[in-house]
Amino acid sequence: MLSSHELSKNALLLEEIERRGGGYVWEAEVFAVHFMDRPIQQNEVTLLTGLAGVREIYIEASEIGYAELRALACIPGIEHLGIARWEPVDKEYEELSACCNGIRLIPDSEL
Repeated sequence: MLSSHELSKNALLLEEIERRGGGYVWEAEVFAVHFMDRPIQQNEVTLLTGLAGVREIYIEASEIGYAELRALACIPGIEHLGIARWEPVDKEYEELSACCNGIRLIPDSEL
């Protein structure tokens, strides 16, 4: 259960996310946020990591690095992180999966 402060903060962050071209679903059973219509930027990752209770994030990641992806994967309670336009190197995928076992690489054919 989110506090009134967390609810208010989420509302402000989601308004900004939507203003920047992202979207969201915030219902009783689902709290998902996306930046799929264009690449997410580093400063927008900060918006997502500030959300309380988010369970699913879907992003087009061509303009951010591994550190930003790790910050998203390690959000407390995150269950699914869908990543488009990212090619992991070495053990990056496994390291992200250690934080969130719901990592999914989204192929261009699904964009």
